[in-house]
Amino acid sequence: MPPAKSSPPKPGSPVSGAFCIESPVADMAKAQGPSGAELARPLAVGDRLPDFTLPDHHGHPFNLEKAARAKPQVLIFYRGDWCPYCNGQLASYARKYEEFIAQGADIVAVAVDTVAQNAEMVEKLLIPFPILSDSDPEGEVIRSAGVWDESGLIARPAILLLDRDRQMHYMYVGIDYVDRPGDDQLFAAVDGLAREGDSSAPR
Repeated sequence: MPPAKSSPPKPGSPVSGAFCIESPVADMAKAQGPSGAELARPLAVGDRLPDFTLPDHHGHPFNLEKAARAKPQVLIFYRGDWCPYCNGQLASYARKYEEFIAQGADIVAVAVDTVAQNAEMVEKLLIPFPILSDSDPEGEVIRSAGVWDESGLIARPAILLLDRDRQMHYMYVGIDYVDRPGDDQLFAAVDGLAREGDSSAPR
């Protein structure tokens, strides 16, 4: 499958050719939950990602709200198992998984690939975190996050850092299939959220 390019998202501030926003915004997106409805605008830092439940690579249901209430979540949206850049990114985070855990966050990846394809990906790359299948209906959750690539019918490479209330504290959306954030930038965002404490933890 040939690489699919896409135009950059409109909200936010451009940083090094991508959109990386690290301070909350006051107004919330009028986002519809995963129901096929369009977002009023793409999500941005300060918004809450709509809750969802998707099957992981074992076919078990993964619920975002439940996972986020346990600890902050790093959501990795990627194009597919056929993309070498996505393979490299996931393998890198797999090697550094314990560093994410040490900073109090967990990782989950999302793509339009099937459960079977995701299981093969986990086995091939020795991935210690879940990969979720957003294939039925195709891209419903990815669309709700505002990172859908209509030209390729896949996710745009993106990373969202959510607190325990599913509020975004960091968002990076690549302007093309090669564009990914540096590890230092991502770990700085995770560390920044950890330093804020558990203000978003359920009472």
